[in-house]
Amino acid sequence: MSNYYFQYDTTTGVIYPYLQDSAPASSSTMGVLGPYPVDTASATVVMAYTYPNRFLAQNGALVEQPYFTVAVAQAGNSYTLTATLNNSPAMAPTDATFTILGQTYTETLTNGQATMTLDVHASVANQQVQISVGATGCVSGTTMIGSNPPSTTLQAYTPNGSVPTIAPTSMKYLETYYASTLDPQTLFADIGTAVGLLMHTMHHVVLPALQQATYSPVTLDANQTNAHADIVANVLPKIYTTLENAYPNGGGKSVQYNRYVIDQAVSDASFASYMQDMATIPNLT
Repeated sequence: MSNYYFQYDTTTGVIYPYLQDSAPASSSTMGVLGPYPVDTASATVVMAYTYPNRFLAQNGALVEQPYFTVAVAQAGNSYTLTATLNNSPAMAPTDATFTILGQTYTETLTNGQATMTLDVHASVANQQVQISVGATGCVSGTTMIGSNPPSTTLQAYTPNGSVPTIAPTSMKYLETYYASTLDPQTLFADIGTAVGLLMHTMHHVVLPALQQATYSPVTLDANQTNAHADIVANVLPKIYTTLENAYPNGGGKSVQYNRYVIDQAVSDASFASYMQDMATIPNLT
């Protein structure tokens, strides 16, 4: 019949659980508790086997230590982390320390609980990050946020003294992320629209205006004159979006131009976010 056994360090009391038929070896530095038959083992024995880091061997018994558990509540890319101190000692600690990617954040323990808020940059929203919470004389608790293994190096930082935030350290990663938020086909169409407007403006408005006698005329050489004439004759008539039809007076925006305006706003917002990240996220390389 299998039994629970616990080797333990005779100096520290740290235990090492076993489920086997015979007792593990003991020595001057390693003691053994057990056997505890599986079918009659107490809840304490089962808990010690399942969570050995929460127990110490003390005076020949398995003694549960004060320990933390961590609960996570998510709202979008923001997390609320609640650490609970279980089996609290008579002299309970007053603070709990959250450790995230090597950074520590100390929060006050009130009625056995400490809470902190953590934000995650959208580019790494689903990437796994381990969080631990501990205090002197207590066993730390750990939890994991995110569902996917990290695909880039992550860091924890506090922007301008506000909410601690998880973000990448790679500038290239951020560039790729923001580029991925824009559809290449849409970008190509929008570039075509912008180029069309520019060419129409240049060749139907700017160049003709500059060539009027009442202005300082632009003199084109033979090659430029030839190319300009060909553009006016063969390119401009094929440009779909022009100053004439993009947004007629008294009418509505053309479908293509309206799409361009909307997409441009999205592009501008992505670029603004990227530039903001460049200015505020530390340690980017």
